[in-house]
Amino acid sequence: SGDFCPDGTAGSDTIVCRVSPPVGSNLDADVSGFAGEDHITVNLGVTVFTVNGDTSFEWSNPLSPVSGNNDTIRNDGQVTLLIGDDIVDGIGGDDTIVNNGTVVHPNPTESFVGAILGEQFKEDIDGSIIQGGNDIITNNGTIVGFIFGEVGSFSGFVNNNIYGGNDTITNNGTIEIDGAYTWDI
Repeated sequence: SGDFCPDGTAGSDTIVCRVSPPVGSNLDADVSGFAGEDHITVNLGVTVFTVNGDTSFEWSNPLSPVSGNNDTIRNDGQVTLLIGDDIVDGIGGDDTIVNNGTVVHPNPTESFVGAILGEQFKEDIDGSIIQGGNDIITNNGTIVGFIFGEVGSFSGFVNNNIYGGNDTITNNGTIEIDGAYTWDI
């Protein structure tokens, strides 16, 4: 096929990025699995800004709770963000994320660095339970930034029903930043 770094569909997809996006049907620098149990690989020599196993921001308007699926993401190239589930609220999938390449922001500053995130919850729209998945995150490469099991930023509702998953984070590589750490709630 001539689509060398496509986005996913609502189903389960196998995505292999052989060329840096935008290319083919992918009109931006990101790769999103959207829904389903996706297998996403960024090949050596390929640069992608953000890789999302599941993302709900383009699924519905107005926003509604969407849970993540169990995705496998492998980076052998260079990315800024590797995210298992980038969702509004709901339950994160049990994702496997392996970095063998480089995770770095193209212009790193104190506020903008690269990161691997098991789940990123951006909004709690109804005060319901938010649960991170049981992710396995392995760094064999270089990260100029952080590894987080779960991270969230919320406006509006105050929610006391936010729970982290039982994540396994292994660093066999290098984390290059002052005060860099791995964190899991």
